[in-house]
Amino acid sequence: MDLLQERSEAVALERMCRLLGHEVAVFQVQSFSRLRETCRFIASIDEDHDAKKKPDLPLCVHIAAHGNPDGLGFGLETVTWEELADAILPLAKVARYSGPLIVVISACDAGQQSLTSELEDHWQKGAKVRPPAYVFVTCDARLDWSASVAAWTIFYHLMPKADLDDPKTVREVLTKVKAAGGAVLRYYRWDRKNKEYMKYEPKEN
Repeated sequence: MDLLQERSEAVALERMCRLLGHEVAVFQVQSFSRLRETCRFIASIDEDHDAKKKPDLPLCVHIAAHGNPDGLGFGLETVTWEELADAILPLAKVARYSGPLIVVISACDAGQQSLTSELEDHWQKGAKVRPPAYVFVTCDARLDWSASVAAWTIFYHLMPKADLDDPKTVREVLTKVKAAGGAVLRYYRWDRKNKEYMKYEPKEN
């Protein structure tokens, strides 16, 4: 129904992000198997083929889907947070791209995700992975489509000015997004020293 009635976050953000100067590729994922296949494909990225020679740019994987506390919906399938962690694991093993990995989840109840806990478990069990530097999620239990698009548009406009190694600048971006009246965003930042994700979301005024 979303496709028929043109409620596509991907289409809207693709156009906007291109206008903002970002390089964008869009994948329509309709099942768990397709999700795994798409993540493996993205993980094949090779910066030796970068014609613009900008190897340190973040690789951002934005997942927009229906969601609930148990996971995300892809077609008729509900992909649990544990299954999502397994699916994106190849992205944490990218060998031929030096930029940081960012994962974005835009969905109802994404604020109740356990993806970051699952990724921590993989790390603690000795998996040879490079956890996403940041996982950004929407906090709203029920996410309004237009508010979501507005929030992510501002996010992608402001993030190039932030320093991923300086969490304060990233927190400032989330505060500005909230002040603009869009969806409230939260981040989980991988703390290399403590080997765990640190959480932040803008406070109520």
